[in-house]
Amino acid sequence: QDLEDVLGVLEVLVSASPTVLGFVEAVEAVVARFQAARSYLVQINVLQLLGPSLRFIQDPVARSALRIVKEVVAADGLKGFIKRQAMETDLVKVLGRCLERDLAEARDALLELSKVCRSLVCADPGVVKLLVDRVRDDPLVVSVLAELLVDSGAARQLVEGGGVPAIVLCYLETGDGCCVECLEKICEDGHGRAVADAGGIEVLTKCLDETRSGAKDPQAARVHAVAAVECLVDSDEGAAERVFLRMAEAGTIPALVEMASPPCGSEAAARALGKAARWVHRVKGVRGKYERDLMRVFIDLVNNGSATGSVLEGVAHLATLEPMKVEVVEYLLPALLSIKNDDENLSPVVSGILLTLGFTDSDINRVGGDAGVIAEWFFMERGVTMLHMCRDEVKKAVYARWGGGIRGATHFDLDGGKPEPVQAAQRHSSAGSDPPTPASINRSTSVTPPGSPRSKSDLGVPVVDPAAMRDEEAEVQTLKRMFVRLEREDPPLTEIVDKIRKEYALIY
Repeated sequence: QDLEDVLGVLEVLVSASPTVLGFVEAVEAVVARFQAARSYLVQINVLQLLGPSLRFIQDPVARSALRIVKEVVAADGLKGFIKRQAMETDLVKVLGRCLERDLAEARDALLELSKVCRSLVCADPGVVKLLVDRVRDDPLVVSVLAELLVDSGAARQLVEGGGVPAIVLCYLETGDGCCVECLEKICEDGHGRAVADAGGIEVLTKCLDETRSGAKDPQAARVHAVAAVECLVDSDEGAAERVFLRMAEAGTIPALVEMASPPCGSEAAARALGKAARWVHRVKGVRGKYERDLMRVFIDLVNNGSATGSVLEGVAHLATLEPMKVEVVEYLLPALLSIKNDDENLSPVVSGILLTLGFTDSDINRVGGDAGVIAEWFFMERGVTMLHMCRDEVKKAVYARWGGGIRGATHFDLDGGKPEPVQAAQRHSSAGSDPPTPASINRSTSVTPPGSPRSKSDLGVPVVDPAAMRDEEAEVQTLKRMFVRLEREDPPLTEIVDKIRKEYALIY
């Protein structure tokens, strides 16, 4: 009845007969009932006094002693005492040996000890390996691993010890949310490739959908799964290809898109998609599948006022693709300009997006930040670019159709009708240069900047300054002379000349 009297007897009981079941159970009963008894036992170094009980071959004695250890270790405000006593008594190894004897109480004691001094447990690779090996036989061991995995050293030991496949299998068999928490912490520590290789991405994708996750607590599993996927999509270049190929097979990106879209509107899923945008257009096998889906989500979030740094970074990554630039200009430009003016934290990201579209800050200021003018400017530039591309292709087509005949004609004197000597023919072409090729013509016919003077050939077609196309100068001159001679000396051929001109114009 008097707690002080009871506490006075505890030390006698534990030290005098640590292997007598009745005495140990009596101590356990007092510890379970009185919080003060736990503090008292720590002060009298109970972890050392219970050593014989923990090592005793009779399981009931050891189990009772393990329950005492669990309660004592969980005592409030005694972390320093417990850590010192655990080191002095080599408690981690003792609990490991109890775990080998299939004493479930050892797992519970290790869990409490991991909360108090995690690094002490992680420092013993043998105990971590033992926990990994026992995941299959005792799924609740995963809860100990989830606590240990906060320490990066434990994650490395677990991966090297083959623990990831065991955790994945444990979840498939039990639906324990601690398994998903373990996968999250392993991904956080940079071991995404190990999770992908062990089938962890398939498990995480299932957990993103609460209706088919199979978890005991679907909502908690979903939170851990989104966090794990966010770490996975932020993988380094070495792991990104394997991770994203697995995600494509498992349907992870569509699941995130559904989560980030209304009515769910998960901010964590949106962050994950923002990071995923960095790789979806770069990984072979995934490229071209998800860019428009991601952009649709980003457009909705930005226009609804839910833009975050991750979302805008996702837009920035996708804006490097030509088709996505059009989407940004058509649907996001006003909102982006508003963010640029109103949010100084996000303004640099928006400036980067606009720069990708071809507009500097000075360009934006020049038009007063008018989204309509900027959009018109953008599409006009694209139109000019397409015209330049078409012109280059046309020049290649013209050369392919006419090049051979023109080259042959350069060796004849079209004025007199007699073959020229080889030396004279060489004077008509560039000194020491080979016959032009489509590639050389393409290089030499760069587009003249707007406003620069242009000349026209006899055919009425704009040509580039001869100084910029020396390789084909002789052929151009020969072509002109051919037309002049046909018109002057053989009037009946005028109709043919007109047809040739029309064909040339059609090609051009």
